[in-house]
Amino acid sequence: MGNVYELNARNPFLGTWRSCDGFSDVEYTVAVSEGKLIVSGIDKSDGEAAEIRNVAWSAAMLVLTFEAYWPSSGQLTKNRFTLAPKSGRANVTYSYTAQETWERT
Repeated sequence: MGNVYELNARNPFLGTWRSCDGFSDVEYTVAVSEGKLIVSGIDKSDGEAAEIRNVAWSAAMLVLTFEAYWPSSGQLTKNRFTLAPKSGRANVTYSYTAQETWERT
C-alpha cells in the first residue's frame, strides 16, 4: 500500500504513469481516497509492488516527490514529478541505490 498525503486541491498527477521510452516496466499510480493523495508502484514485468515512502506534494511548485523501495532487488528510487509542457506528460527525475554482490579476485 502506498503512503497517504493530505490533498487540498486537484492534483495534476492523478492517474497512472509509465516511461515514454518503453525501457521500464514500472508504473506509478497517483490517486485520491477520502481526500488523501495515495501513490503506489508496480513492476509490470513480474507484478512486484513497491513500498512507497516519504510522499510529498507541493501545490505551490506543482511537484510530487516520493521514494519507492523494491524488496526483491533492494533498490530504492527517489522520484520527482514535475509538469511537462505537453499535456498528459510529466518530467520525472529519479535517482536510485542498487545492491550488487561482489567477489574477491
